Amino acid sequence: MRHQIAGTSIEWEQASKILPLDTLTRTAILRIEQDVQTALEELQQHGVHLPSRVRSVLWLRSALPIMAEYGHSIGDAEQLRALLAAWLPQEPRQRALAANA
Repeated sequence: MRHQIAGTSIEWEQASKILPLDTLTRTAILRIEQDVQTALEELQQHGVHLPSRVRSVLWLRSALPIMAEYGHSIGDAEQLRALLAAWLPQEPRQRALAANA
C-alpha cells in the first residue's frame, strides 16, 4: 500500500497487513479472510451497510469451522446465527441464515 504525506512529495510503501511466520496460522488467517470477504460481498450486493459488529460476527462465523480443524473451539455457531438474525436487515438476514443452515 502506498502512503503519501499530504502537501509533500514524501511517500513510502507499507504492507497492508503483516501475517505470522507460522505456516498453519498464516494459512488459517488467509482462509478466514477469504470466507469473510465472500460473505461480505454477498451481503453488500443488497446495498446494506454492515456495522462493525456484524462484520465481527461474520469473521467469527467464518473462523469457527477453520479453527475447529486446528482443534480450537472459539464459540457457539447457534449464538452467532442468533446475533446475525438480530442484527441484519430482513432480506440479508434471510440469506445469511439460509447459508448457515
